[in-house]
Amino acid sequence: LNLRRNIAQLKPAIVIAEGQFSEVGDITIKVGKKSGDRGQYLDDVIIHKKNPLRTGNFTVIKANDGELTSVEGSNSLSLILNDGNYYDEIQQRDQKKQMKKPFAKSYFEEYIINVDLSEFNNIDLEEEREVSNEKMYRINELLYEIDSLSKNYSEDIIKFSEGIYLRTGLSTLNSGYIADTTDKKNLNSILELYTTQEQAQILEISVNSISGNIQSIEAKKTDNQQKNKRLNKFEMALHDKYVIAFACIILFFVGAPLGAIIRKGGMGLPMVVAIAIFLAYHFIGIFAKNSAENGQISPFLASWFSTFIMLPIGIWLTYRATTDQGFFNIDGITLPITNFFKKLFKIKDTEI
Repeated sequence: LNLRRNIAQLKPAIVIAEGQFSEVGDITIKVGKKSGDRGQYLDDVIIHKKNPLRTGNFTVIKANDGELTSVEGSNSLSLILNDGNYYDEIQQRDQKKQMKKPFAKSYFEEYIINVDLSEFNNIDLEEEREVSNEKMYRINELLYEIDSLSKNYSEDIIKFSEGIYLRTGLSTLNSGYIADTTDKKNLNSILELYTTQEQAQILEISVNSISGNIQSIEAKKTDNQQKNKRLNKFEMALHDKYVIAFACIILFFVGAPLGAIIRKGGMGLPMVVAIAIFLAYHFIGIFAKNSAENGQISPFLASWFSTFIMLPIGIWLTYRATTDQGFFNIDGITLPITNFFKKLFKIKDTEI
């Protein structure tokens, strides 16, 4: 038997959540509470039944309680409802009658709804489906998506620019132009060739045209920002495939010499230093990627930035550990402070 059908039969209530509508077959169901060892007993049941002939919620079923049952080997689930009402909105051809929202209501002591599970068997568990998260793509898929998004992005910008240019009419401004050899009047503005009313109309058309172009550009700017953000995410996802492997090596050369330098076990100073270093690495990467999504830095730099920072630290720590040098001289910091307080308290004791 198909895995999906087995799950639905063994625990049919797993697809029904308390307090929210869940789609099961051709019905949408909401329950107030579930009980039983398999969650098969339902309280406060509300069902919206779909009709393939018309869209919308025209049939509503309410029941005090119900039970989900199934038979082994069957392709259907049975929902047994108790003590409820069945509401069905009646569609009228007469618009005036329809405005009264007529409906039929009936009471039932027991009502059984059979849910077909045959669709579960038509789904191939091994089938590769389209994913929306770029982190789930393989390297070859990421390369293909990046290439497609880049081409579409560039073509879209070119087409929009050409559309704005054609809308201005500059492309046909000098077409068929014949030089006029007659005497010309000295004019301060080309608008002086028209009457005052015509000038007002020309200016109004120009203002409206410019406003329309500005609105189109602003709308396209927002759309391009979203496309560019998506492209940057795919590029960072591609680099992350390599960064993670390289970062594991770098962090090893940070942690291993650090442990040799500190030379203390337990959950004290080594744990504090390790957590601090990892949090610094993690948050630097997050800030860099957020900047790259908005186009402030390149996706390549954002993906590798935190690793590039850790690389010299790892080299320095490895050098300090191999040459048997400490992380830093604690006594050089604490000793002057200790001597200062010793002298201070010694002076006070002398005065007393």
